[in-house]
Order: sequence, then C-alpha cells, then structure tokens
Amino acid sequence: MRANGTLNVMAEGSYGAQPAAGLEGEPGDPVVIKKRFSGFFGTDLKEILDTHHIDTVVIAGTQTPNCVRATAFDAVSYDYRTIVLSDCTSSANEKVQRSNLEDMRAAGVEIW
Repeated sequence: MRANGTLNVMAEGSYGAQPAAGLEGEPGDPVVIKKRFSGFFGTDLKEILDTHHIDTVVIAGTQTPNCVRATAFDAVSYDYRTIVLSDCTSSANEKVQRSNLEDMRAAGVEIW
C-alpha cells in the first residue's frame, strides 16, 4: 500500500491498471482510471454515464468479492440497472464466487 492509501496493483501505469487484451476500446472512448475497488469511487464514471444517458451498467472482472462487488453495489446505489456477468467474473474459489453472486442478487443486482 502506498502512503496515500492507493493499492499498488491499481496504481495508474501499473500492470494491474492496464486494460485486458481485447478490451482496449476505440480512439475517443471515455477511459476511467479506477483507483479503488469500486469503479465509481474517486472517478468520473457516474458523470460519464449520466452525460450519455446510460441507465444500465454491465460488470465483468476479477475478484468478485472486491472490485466487482464494490462497483455493483455503487451502481445499485446510484439507481442504475446493474448486471454482473457471472461467467466473466472470478473469485479465489467457487464457494466464494457463488456466495458473492447470491449476495449481490439479493441486493438487486441481476446476475447473468
């Protein structure tokens, strides 16, 4: 952990902050640099979504109990229709994955 509280694995320019192969986007696409578990925390993601009149957030990623879950709960809190792609997320093991997906479903997240 850095002195400012930023996790090194999510530091801008670090390997963990790079887009996954095939998810780089197109020139001119908005880019959100996520600095914490939630894609909303400390970013302009909500403003980007609202500017483009987007009402649905579809979430994929790794570490379902951390980044996926935090982003999903924030999206629900902001009243977005929130979808988590279960086969595009991962956890340390299947039990943790199932438990977190069911917990998010109970909170109003659609699990596909």
